[in-house]
Amino acid sequence: MGALLGALAVLVFVKGALAPGICVAFVAFAALGAPLPLLLGEVRIDARGLRTKRDVADRKAAAWTEITALRVRRNVWTESVEAVRDDGSSMLLGAPVRSRLGRDPAFDAAVAGLARRAGVTAERGPGSLTGRWVVTRALFIGVWAFVLVAVDPLWHHPVWPGRPEARTLPDACAVSGPVARSAFPRSSPERSSSADESGCEWGDGLTLRYSRYEYAVGRDGGIEQAKGRFLDGPGGPTPGAEGARAVPDAGDEAVMLVSAQGKTRATVTQIQISVRRANVLIWLVYTPPRGLDAPAEASRTAERLAREAAAAVVVE
Repeated sequence: MGALLGALAVLVFVKGALAPGICVAFVAFAALGAPLPLLLGEVRIDARGLRTKRDVADRKAAAWTEITALRVRRNVWTESVEAVRDDGSSMLLGAPVRSRLGRDPAFDAAVAGLARRAGVTAERGPGSLTGRWVVTRALFIGVWAFVLVAVDPLWHHPVWPGRPEARTLPDACAVSGPVARSAFPRSSPERSSSADESGCEWGDGLTLRYSRYEYAVGRDGGIEQAKGRFLDGPGGPTPGAEGARAVPDAGDEAVMLVSAQGKTRATVTQIQISVRRANVLIWLVYTPPRGLDAPAEASRTAERLAREAAAAVVVE
């Protein structure tokens, strides 16, 4: 389990999720460290006493005449033996050690053998599950959970399974071209593009712009950033804007705002539509030419283009 968690931590680090990688690595080290007492513990016995080690850096020795008691110490995952000296100090032996998940006759026999050598009776010592231990671990777990959940959630990263995001953006001029050439045959497109932006302007009549958001440390995931920007306004209408209405079947969420004039508001002057699809925001501004500015016809044209623009975004 520790090895699998370690491999996952490396993968998360490579993908750029720093805080989640640290959290997973912390658990991996804990999982790898839990069996170390069972693997590295050692006691060497001779006629004078014993020499013990818990790890490479912890080596101690005690004469048999110094030992006044042996205690079986209950740890969280294991049980080990503690030798008490005549000066009141104690020494945690590197072996025998057993897992607390089941009985171990070899452990009991080893404890009995040490007790006979020292001329004392082995006794049950206090467990390590003290109030201080619980508070300390609870504090560590609380900090770990806060970093994992609040600071940089791993499930907001594109490596998380089942999280669809767009890696590239469509060509805004190619998407808007059919409508623009029909409504504005004399207009020429002005293209603007980068890794996270794709825009196209057809004079003052039609503008289509894509914006893509990516995971970034401290800025949250791409989808979450896009959702927040959609609510704040990507340059177009927001869901809470006066007169805005939803556009069905356009991305994950979309709103439209129609500006009209005249006593009967029978002439459309401009239509703005904001669309979110996964981690991409789409902003459409359509100013229909004279003769095509009836509200129903202009709205159908803008809505159709908004759906086509959203459908052109490839999520994977």
